[in-house]
Amino acid sequence: MTGPAVEILDVTLRDGLQLLAAPVPLDRKLALLDAAEAAGVRRLEVGSFVSPRLMPGFADTADVLAAATARPALRPSVLVPNRRGFDLALAAGAPEVVWVVSASEGHNGANLRRTVEASLAELMPVLADARADGVHLRLAIATAFHCAFDGPTPHEAVFRILDRAAESGALREAVLADTIGHAVPDEARALFGAAAARYPGLVFGFHAHDTLGRGLANIEAAYEAGCRVFDGALAGLGGCPYAPGAAGNVSTEAVAALFEARGIATGLDAAALAGAGRIAATFGAPARVPPLPAS
Repeated sequence: MTGPAVEILDVTLRDGLQLLAAPVPLDRKLALLDAAEAAGVRRLEVGSFVSPRLMPGFADTADVLAAATARPALRPSVLVPNRRGFDLALAAGAPEVVWVVSASEGHNGANLRRTVEASLAELMPVLADARADGVHLRLAIATAFHCAFDGPTPHEAVFRILDRAAESGALREAVLADTIGHAVPDEARALFGAAAARYPGLVFGFHAHDTLGRGLANIEAAYEAGCRVFDGALAGLGGCPYAPGAAGNVSTEAVAALFEARGIATGLDAAALAGAGRIAATFGAPARVPPLPAS
């Protein structure tokens, strides 16, 4: 497999940290930021504007964001679950914001405490405001393939979200997430192929989890279907709270190695990336994840 270059977006400082048992101190986060930048990483999720009472590990997101935006080579983003988070991100000077909504009702209700329709209704004015303020909004669609509550996700559930967001004329990028890591390559190939055909003006990214060890195979399939942006977390940190005991994200190191071995440019330095991964691996163990509710 050879072909066009890819972008690898590192999510260690957001998704990689969200399940850790103890918050990572700010100085260690900034050390990881240094190491990732030295390895050639340019796009990073550096935190999330959520309630510090619920997720104390992100209480310093504004500080990490300030450090990242001071580095001209970087394109930092922050994840937000709602309008309040978006407003906080704008106030903190975020150049890119990731708005998350689930394709499945069960996961959206568990994760965001609202219906998919309520999330979409709040998203529409946010898209307009992001465009007016010159902020790049990346729409992250969780459970785009499978849901721990609702089972397999039909394409139309994903397209329902994309159709609404595309109406605004402000959406430029959407990332489809295999949130619980149950997708197979044929599913990744089919969804990305169908999405690219239906929304030719959108840039698509893939956020893969490695629960069943199929993350890299799914990434290859998504690339074959036209996807060119891929998320990863150093040392494979992270995961989904609704997939208890599962592995985390596909590692940034493995994603880079996959493409480089096939002659596809990533812009990343493998040795420096491995060093960054060693820093991430010292961040601690995940907290105990509660079991799924009875179906």
